[in-house]
Amino acid sequence: MLKDILVYQQKDAELVKLDRDLENSQQKKEVNKLVEQVKQAQNKVYSLENTASQLIVEFEQVKQLFENQSKKVENTKKLDLNGQTEAELREAEVLIKKEIGALLALSKEIKSLSNKITQTRKEYDKTTAYGMECKTKYKTSLDAFKNFSAKKNSEREKIANELEDLKKRIDPAVMQKYLQMRDDHKFPILVPLVNQSCAICATPLANARLDMLKKEGMVECENCHRIIYTQDK
Repeated sequence: MLKDILVYQQKDAELVKLDRDLENSQQKKEVNKLVEQVKQAQNKVYSLENTASQLIVEFEQVKQLFENQSKKVENTKKLDLNGQTEAELREAEVLIKKEIGALLALSKEIKSLSNKITQTRKEYDKTTAYGMECKTKYKTSLDAFKNFSAKKNSEREKIANELEDLKKRIDPAVMQKYLQMRDDHKFPILVPLVNQSCAICATPLANARLDMLKKEGMVECENCHRIIYTQDK
């Protein structure tokens, strides 16, 4: 039985390595990176769409103010100033300058908003193109990962079947202990006796446990609870 459980652990280690290779594969990292890039591009596109919508609303509002102010300036210019006193003429001049100044300020604001809209549009087009490029790369990377994963899963299935066959030849109590420690992420579970101590935690075995080990070939470490084995049964 010792030989079978040791072979089981060896095969199980191969399974652990396969899972680790799959989880840490460059293909998977590339897929995950591209997924994140696509998400970031989509979020930026949504943000730019909202920004553009707000800018357009603001642009239309300022444009309307500009048109109203233009009419106001035109109406002020049409005022009949004949017969007005010098003070009234100066007041009218100040009013016209003030209204023209407001008109110029609105004109500058319209130009600024127009530039912002143009810049947002360019950034939107650039981000959309980048997102499409990432999606294309993602599809290629995903296909590569699927091929890599299929190969690894084929190897994994083969080992899993071998483990099932081995399990039938192993004492259920020993198997249960092994699987319990496996679930606790302790590996390896079976370790050799080294200098009359556990090979992992270096805890010395008492004479009584050494006698049990010689008799049964396996004994539990009192410290780390791994299964210590010896070939000298």
